Amino acid sequence: MRNILGYTLPEFSRNDLSKLHKGLDFSGLNHYANFYIQECMSSTCEPIAGTLRAEGFIKQRTEKDGIPIGDLVTLKGADVRGCFVWFILNNFVWSMGTLNGLGFTTLIVSLQRVIGNLAQSAPILPY
Repeated sequence: MRNILGYTLPEFSRNDLSKLHKGLDFSGLNHYANFYIQECMSSTCEPIAGTLRAEGFIKQRTEKDGIPIGDLVTLKGADVRGCFVWFILNNFVWSMGTLNGLGFTTLIVSLQRVIGNLAQSAPILPY
């Protein structure tokens, strides 16, 4: 991999590596487009234009197995309700100076704590 990507690969300090070896609790991905990749080291590929050699091996397609990809998103819109809520609430996080715990999952956990605390302090009403 280093032979292909060279200097574009990140370099980690020993401190970074000690944190990374424990694994991840959560990994988020912003998905904006579909790209299918192909292994080109032991097979024939036709590179497309790219600024780096590795980028030239990406083949951009608008369909897979004869089925269009991305059309429903562009024609009918993407379901971004959860992302929209996160964007709005993220503005409050930044304005309050909170640097840790950014992310949709963290937001949901925080809201669950607030709702749980409210439920515990709410008066019990008879039916």
